[in-house]
Amino acid sequence: SVIKARVRVRDPEGAKTLLKDFGADWPEVIEDPEELEPWIAETPEYPQKHLLIQMQLLEDNVLAKLRQRHANLETGFNLHRLTGIHYYEGPCFHLKALAPDGTSLIMLGDGGYVNWTKRLLSDSRERLLTSALGTELALRLFQPEQL
Repeated sequence: SVIKARVRVRDPEGAKTLLKDFGADWPEVIEDPEELEPWIAETPEYPQKHLLIQMQLLEDNVLAKLRQRHANLETGFNLHRLTGIHYYEGPCFHLKALAPDGTSLIMLGDGGYVNWTKRLLSDSRERLLTSALGTELALRLFQPEQL
């Protein structure tokens, strides 16, 4: 695909460059899917309005409730995401934590829907939500000093 051929996942500017080349001017990160509605209204050819619906369902049914229970939790939708673009179908999630020195975010896990079980079983109704957490990394970074 065009994206796979032109952008390297580890290149932090790769998504911005690709999107600029194609004239896409949507924001990098939004907190609420409603922030996209003016952009979509101005772009009637936007073919993936179902993603906006999925994002709103995630916001209403999952993210808002998580933020209520965990005051320090920050959530957002990364519209420039390239990691997992050929692996996950639709929205996916990343779990990030503030580094112990407080200078950066470190990705500890991710997840999303995958289609390989649908293909393996030849069943279009099959759904699989998968996730992973780097427990060894989390322990190494956040374990209290040894006694």
